[in-house]
Amino acid sequence: MASVEDVPTPTREDKITDGNIRDDVLANAPKTEEGFFVMPKAVE
Repeated sequence: MASVEDVPTPTREDKITDGNIRDDVLANAPKTEEGFFVMPKAVE
């Protein structure tokens, strides 16, 4: 963004994580197995 004042933008250190919310995400899935989404096979 452009500004007339030279004010530094506060930033945070980038850290790679798994989010630590796997169970919350999988709770939204209709079917899971061993910690993964289960999807129907797609054959064309």
